[in-house]
Amino acid sequence: MRPTTAAYAALAALDSGLAASSAPSARRARKATKSALMPLLALDTAVATPRPTPLVRGVLGAQVLSWLGDVALLGSGDRRFLLGLGSFLAAHLGYIAAFSARDPRARPGDPGVVAGALLFAATGPAMARLAQRQEQALAVPVLLYAGVISTMLATATTLDRTLPPGARHRIVAGSALFVLSDTLLGIGRFALPDRRPGPLDTAVMATYTAGQWLIADGAGLS
Repeated sequence: MRPTTAAYAALAALDSGLAASSAPSARRARKATKSALMPLLALDTAVATPRPTPLVRGVLGAQVLSWLGDVALLGSGDRRFLLGLGSFLAAHLGYIAAFSARDPRARPGDPGVVAGALLFAATGPAMARLAQRQEQALAVPVLLYAGVISTMLATATTLDRTLPPGARHRIVAGSALFVLSDTLLGIGRFALPDRRPGPLDTAVMATYTAGQWLIADGAGLS
């Protein structure tokens, strides 16, 4: 294991644990731990691929946008949430672009594409309605975000078959974990708005950091 990979894993575990605490000291510590996650992952990605492919360059760009989202979501309130939502929406568009080397045999009826469509149908409108109950202005951005992240997952399943199987499998698994993380985040924010930090927040960060690493690692194998 590369030292940068080990450092990222340790930092991700620390931040995931801190996310479950409502103590002021934990919130202060997360300003450092959460803010450092994507820069450290980008460093690990760069170390693993000194001559980056177009896929790796696209993933690095998405990591930068994810970092902006991480920093924005360290704050509170609807404005910071929308800023974080917009940053991660741009990150997912970056991943979609990075995954654009598609299998020429891919079809709209492929299982991964259908799964992405079903995911959006099952979660997008419901999450938008929950968001609307809190703030009318959140409904459309949340629905749009659900559509983009579902598309990102579907696109990950149609990667060019000339890529190594291990690379494709890691990217699909990472994308799925990213979707799970965002779904848990949405449940916590919109369905359980008055709850205190706890295990759900740890799960959000654990799936998020693992998903980001799997995508990066898969890209590095390309």
